[in-house]
Amino acid sequence: FDNTVRIHGLKSGRTLKEFRGHTSYANQAIYSNDFAQVISCSSDGTVRVWDAKTTECLKVFRPEKETSVLKVRRVPKNVERVMVVTRSPTLRTMATTGALAAQYDSKSDLVDIAYSPRYKFIYALGDDQVLYCFNAQDGSIEDVMRLHAKEVLGVVHHPHKNILASFSTDRTMKIWRSSAKTKKVGPKMVQDKVKKSVKKK
Repeated sequence: FDNTVRIHGLKSGRTLKEFRGHTSYANQAIYSNDFAQVISCSSDGTVRVWDAKTTECLKVFRPEKETSVLKVRRVPKNVERVMVVTRSPTLRTMATTGALAAQYDSKSDLVDIAYSPRYKFIYALGDDQVLYCFNAQDGSIEDVMRLHAKEVLGVVHHPHKNILASFSTDRTMKIWRSSAKTKKVGPKMVQDKVKKSVKKK
């Protein structure tokens, strides 16, 4: 927890590069779609864009005042935009210059996001255990559903199929698939499987 973003060799485990500049915990780091940049977010409320080769900080922007930035996600097929999750009800699509491109408003503070393979739908996970399904084009809410009884930690979408997985502090991971009762592909999801972890004695 020294506020530093690092790149490690998978085989050697050695630190290959370090990116320094955040003043609080670095919550996440990703490569840009073209792998030329590293984009990180932090509890200091900033998103930083780094040169992946030189580690030079190219841009710093603050999506929202005095709010931790929890997650940053690549926008598919767009090297200049990212999706940003702050501890607020608003999900933002932002250019790597810091300019706001689009925003999606939920009713609770968000903790994680995922998107469908063709980027038609964006799934935003709230701290009230509710999943908000947004139309990626116009920002409208297509569907809302409660995932777990206790705190939800994250959500991930299958890279090719219309399947979601959510995991929670209730020690379960739930698999959600598209409902056969609707012709819509994307927003309507029904629970498919539940996997529960077992505490070691």
